[in-house]
Amino acid sequence: MDKSLLAILIVLILPAFVGCMNDDFSPIVEPNLAEDRLDGEIPLTSGRTLIAENIIGPIIINGEGLGNVVRWFMNRQVMGEDPVTTLSSQLPNIKLITDQSSESLKCEIHYPRDMSRFRYATLLSLGVPYNIACRINRVDGDLNVLDLGSNLWIQNAHMVKTLRINGSCEIGSLSSDQMVLPVGGFCKVSANGTITLRIPSTTSASLFAQTTSGSVSYTNLAISNINQQQRSLKGKLGDGSGEIRLETARGDIIIDGI
Repeated sequence: MDKSLLAILIVLILPAFVGCMNDDFSPIVEPNLAEDRLDGEIPLTSGRTLIAENIIGPIIINGEGLGNVVRWFMNRQVMGEDPVTTLSSQLPNIKLITDQSSESLKCEIHYPRDMSRFRYATLLSLGVPYNIACRINRVDGDLNVLDLGSNLWIQNAHMVKTLRINGSCEIGSLSSDQMVLPVGGFCKVSANGTITLRIPSTTSASLFAQTTSGSVSYTNLAISNINQQQRSLKGKLGDGSGEIRLETARGDIIIDGI
């Protein structure tokens, strides 16, 4: 080969080769996964309030109208680089702990706090009597609450969606979008993200909405005594017998009549 041609090839190839030598060719190791599903029933005694917590996954609460029984299931997961058989042996360490008193039933997911080797996650689903009140605190993941006929309180949750809540509703400490549909009573939402509120066009309530860094808008609603600015809205729906208060530190507030 001509020496001048060889020199040109070296000049062209060597930088690319050196670059490849400097690249990290360590393979990306996908974690292994072991999972299972458990279900059961909890007979209610005299308690008429459900308290639910899950700091390693989402919660679904569905008002089924079933007497004095709470039906539950949970999907448990353990992830890590160990063989699946080893991960499966860790699944029983994720437990549903219940504590029932004369006033309430508490359902809480317990798991090993040390996640240096294994990562734990679970979905908790609760089918509850229609008229039970619910207090939900500390949820890591989506929170869906459907078809309840009593009051609802939510704190420290993300990605909240509530539909057909026929009672007062108070939601706080959110950092993501949420959708709330109150049928009556008192509705208070305090958030750090966008609030989307969908309510029947026949709703009666005093209405107050305010955001510090977004806009407030509404559609398909007849609002009287209205005072609207870019970041706030105040007025009355129907006869004003209920109360809706929406506040967010960051994001828009969107109110839709359906």
